[in-house]
Amino acid sequence: MFKPVCCFMLAAFSSTFAQTNTRQQATDARSYTLHTTVQTVPLDVVVTDVSGRTVKNLKQEDFLILEDGKPQTIRSFHPPMEQTSLPMQLHSTNEVDKQAPDAPVSILVIDEISTPFEDGAYARYSLKKYLDAQETPLSQPTMLVVANKDRLVVLQDYTNDKQELLKALDHHMTFYPWGPTQDNRLIFAAPFASLIQLTQATIGHRGHKNILWIGQGFRGIQAVSPNGNERRHNEAVIAACINMMMEARMTLYVIDPGGLKQDNGTAMPDAGVWGDAAFGGEGFASDVSLATVAAETGGRVFFNRNDVNNLIGTSVRSGREFYTLAYNPVVDSTNPRYFHKIEVVMKDPNLKATARHGYFEDQIVDSYVRQSHNRHRDNQIIFDLSAAAMNRMVYDGIPLTVERGSKTSDDFYLHVPAGVIPWQNGEADFNIVVATFDLKGKMIDRASLTTPVHTTSATAPLKLHMQVKTAEPAARIRFVIRSVANGRIGAENFYLIDPKLLSDPVTGLQQTRAEKKQNTSGH
Repeated sequence: MFKPVCCFMLAAFSSTFAQTNTRQQATDARSYTLHTTVQTVPLDVVVTDVSGRTVKNLKQEDFLILEDGKPQTIRSFHPPMEQTSLPMQLHSTNEVDKQAPDAPVSILVIDEISTPFEDGAYARYSLKKYLDAQETPLSQPTMLVVANKDRLVVLQDYTNDKQELLKALDHHMTFYPWGPTQDNRLIFAAPFASLIQLTQATIGHRGHKNILWIGQGFRGIQAVSPNGNERRHNEAVIAACINMMMEARMTLYVIDPGGLKQDNGTAMPDAGVWGDAAFGGEGFASDVSLATVAAETGGRVFFNRNDVNNLIGTSVRSGREFYTLAYNPVVDSTNPRYFHKIEVVMKDPNLKATARHGYFEDQIVDSYVRQSHNRHRDNQIIFDLSAAAMNRMVYDGIPLTVERGSKTSDDFYLHVPAGVIPWQNGEADFNIVVATFDLKGKMIDRASLTTPVHTTSATAPLKLHMQVKTAEPAARIRFVIRSVANGRIGAENFYLIDPKLLSDPVTGLQQTRAEKKQNTSGH
């Protein structure tokens, strides 16, 4: 539906990506154009009563949808899903996509970008308190992630076992990279880079995705780009990010773990107020923060509260107790708008509907993109591929499985199921990156290419042959494949040794000496 857009601000995100990917400059930049018109707008809507309790017994006729003030015809309506039991054992993205493809999921993100140390410690304490109070198995698959200035760190892939999440949280060593002076550009770029990565990595899962961002994020973009083309470009990035999150059925909740504060002008703004004011008919009407993005995706922002564990629980429940509506917008081609405002009105005035506030017109965002230099489009592709290569998260935008030719072979086969490749006249182009890491997570080799693939049947599965050196010190191989046509990414790991033996900073997991000794003796 929506295509990725150039992330101009991401050039400042981390020199790590640029330093390891100079040979990717030749990748095809033509894919980064936005040319689609929204055909169907999906809405996940949470309805609450005057006491704030969710209401789950409504019908389609209880809702009215307005786009730009005009009533819309609801084409599909689904009430909140009944609480069904998940498979007892879910421990990975692949298992969730296969065994519970429509299940809502939660992604817990610990912000180590700009959150003060003491607030970060309270965030971890509150998250542990929340998990301790939950039953096993959890009501929905949950992933635990850390966002820092360099990369997105997966502490635990999707699981419905709270003990796995608690163990991953306990093993993680907090890392706060900032010195006395903080770089506003990096503080601004890093959260958006993380959101884009999360969207790209999880877009293949059909179910609703709830992102719980526990931390401060960033305050706004005025300090980064107060005026001129740079600000306009950054606004285009934000617009495209919000559109991508809509396609992925992703809602953002921001929870500030700072607790009660005196009002000294530094507290987070109210996301609902900012969400209405930030985006006007011709563009951004005011400054934009992560809180604004939360409101635009249908989420909320919580701050100035000490009960962070309860706020986490509230956000998780909102991610599974929602109605799903869809409509086909009536487009006025004679009056193009930068932002299309959506209102969900309840016929019962005692009920309140919370949903995303709108979406951006792709063609107008694209006009901003086309004003940039080609290097910006190159930077976006480099970032996408590098970010996918440098973390261990499974990307399911293109479902990918890896097969080794034999136990000791250097031959590997990438399998993509039928029906997910956007073939055009029997041909599709792919960007492919293969990176090899040692036991400590250091990259020891990398290869990248852009290659066309031909088929005589658009319904046949895809099989790609790759040769990768597997001699020591290689311990893990990372395969990344990206469709040039739609920007979707698949990424998977192949472990040459028991993954429990890895001492890999990308994972954020640090084994104790006793665990390492036990794993080594048993290997």
